[in-house]
Amino acid sequence: MNSALLGILAAVTWGIHDFIGRFSSRAIGQLITTLGLALSGLAALSVYGLWQGISLPSDAWNILLCSIAGGAYALATLSLFAAYRIGSMSIVSPIAGSYPAIAVCFGFFAGSRPGAIAWLAIIAVIVGSLQVSSAGKTHEDAGHIEAGQLGKVLTLAVATSLLFAASLIAGQVAAPLTGEVATTWLARMFAVAAVVPFFVIRSMRGTAPFNWWPVLVVMGLLDTAAMLSIFAAGNLTLPELAIVLGGSFGAVVTLLAWIFLKEPVTPAQWAGIVMICCGAGVLSAGL
Repeated sequence: MNSALLGILAAVTWGIHDFIGRFSSRAIGQLITTLGLALSGLAALSVYGLWQGISLPSDAWNILLCSIAGGAYALATLSLFAAYRIGSMSIVSPIAGSYPAIAVCFGFFAGSRPGAIAWLAIIAVIVGSLQVSSAGKTHEDAGHIEAGQLGKVLTLAVATSLLFAASLIAGQVAAPLTGEVATTWLARMFAVAAVVPFFVIRSMRGTAPFNWWPVLVVMGLLDTAAMLSIFAAGNLTLPELAIVLGGSFGAVVTLLAWIFLKEPVTPAQWAGIVMICCGAGVLSAGL
């Protein structure tokens, strides 16, 4: 399997995961949702890792990379679901999924030199994200975003993008040194550790009703599969390709929200989504 296929797999699984997460975050909160799916993914990886006899890394550098991957991922997920609680999926997802542009910029500083066309594609992704967010007032007027919360929704979506970029880049750097399963396993441990203090601050208030746990387990498995796909690409040529294509999960979420939730998708939004997809496609071909 190549990096492109791994990226497409991640986009589909994340798209379904985020669509389900919209309902769970509104029903039981983003904190319980994030902890539940993180624990589910950790449990599944623990069973697989013990069965396969996979050992965790002991090198300090690898542990640091995994801690960044897990901690940033947990915070990104919290931020994403917080945005979903008060905002529209078709606004949040394309902005949150703009992190491929950040990954390409990281590649530049790491020694990669994108050409003029690649830089134009990066600009297209950023401008497309702004174009999508510019339609937010329509969603606020229609009741899909809580009144007066548009600025907060956009801030949370941008924070999600930055944190996802940090997590996936760190995971891809760690995977060739440690292996994608061990990297994801340890990252999940740090993700759980990053979420638990929020419960301590809230005096451990809130639990997930039993009927939501099957949903959280499914989300945890989908999310873990996506992380494994992205991190596994770190062992292949053109690993950035998986990040770029994985970022198209926003299109999957927006389509699902449009079909099932009847969220409005304005012409301006469609134009922004097209720009994001075209920019990601050009980056994929030119990396």
